[in-house]
Amino acid sequence: MKLLLENWRKYIKEVDDVTMPAKKGAKAKTPEQEKGLEYQKQLEKFSLPAELLPTLYKVFIGDVETFSLIHNKYDLKSLENKEFEEIKHDRKYGELIQQMLYEPIKTLDAIGHYGKVKKEHYKDFFDFVYKLPEEERVHVLTALAIYSDKWTRADIVGLLSFAREQLEIYGCLFHKGMGQGWKISSDDYRTCRGQE
Repeated sequence: MKLLLENWRKYIKEVDDVTMPAKKGAKAKTPEQEKGLEYQKQLEKFSLPAELLPTLYKVFIGDVETFSLIHNKYDLKSLENKEFEEIKHDRKYGELIQQMLYEPIKTLDAIGHYGKVKKEHYKDFFDFVYKLPEEERVHVLTALAIYSDKWTRADIVGLLSFAREQLEIYGCLFHKGMGQGWKISSDDYRTCRGQE
């Protein structure tokens, strides 16, 4: 009988150890919270294509006033004559490079509804942006960067309305080009600008 009780105690202790939360006070997450965490992990796996980083860098260098938060922290004005390739491995700018990789995706997630760019289209959208001429790439990336509170406090209505308009235009062009192998005509551009 004593052996039976001893085994029973061991069994109860093992069950308690297995079912006990990893940390005291750990709260169970709701299904919505779990879904949110899973989505954040997916977003972090997907980053801005490396080919777009030099253009985003040009955006920052070219507009000291708008992107003052970056310039205050990194003094990019001293780097105006340097290309992105020259600084991308510099440890001093490691945090900025990480932000450049992930912040545009988070921003697109927050404001992508302006251009009707859904989550499942993010990768295709950035591939489309990469295929645009440089000037248009600058427009799209500037529009996304303006909305990032890590890079600017541009609460100027004009800038925000510019960004929204650009996202709407290029989101529209993206959807038009999806079925055409990204061949955008001048008619598509006029249609997306609301001129027809």
